[in-house]
Amino acid sequence: MGTHELTGSFPNNVKVNFKVPSVISECMVFKALVVDIDGTITNHDRSLDLRVAKRFRELRVPVVLSTGNPLCYVHAAAKLIGLGGIVIAENGGVISTGFDKPSIIADGMEKCEEVYDLLSNYF
Repeated sequence: MGTHELTGSFPNNVKVNFKVPSVISECMVFKALVVDIDGTITNHDRSLDLRVAKRFRELRVPVVLSTGNPLCYVHAAAKLIGLGGIVIAENGGVISTGFDKPSIIADGMEKCEEVYDLLSNYF
């Protein structure tokens, strides 16, 4: 079985290079790309890396911004980049499926606290 070499570069000149078995890379079909904002698609001064924005617009799958930032910030970033407005904001507490659609907001702190307590036992 052969391998395919996957390479790419990210902001701040971070380069990735890894090999995957051919059978995996030939059947990988991505339905979306979910990406953080701060430090992932931005430079250290929080300015957007325009090369990344251009690449996002060239993709054939939706790009979903996911961040701890407030919804208004994430929607503004998505609009400036030229994305469709599907975002995850406020550390997963708010999900938006588009600029003109109502957001889905987490129901309260009870479930969050339950999950925190459960995860605290392991980490």
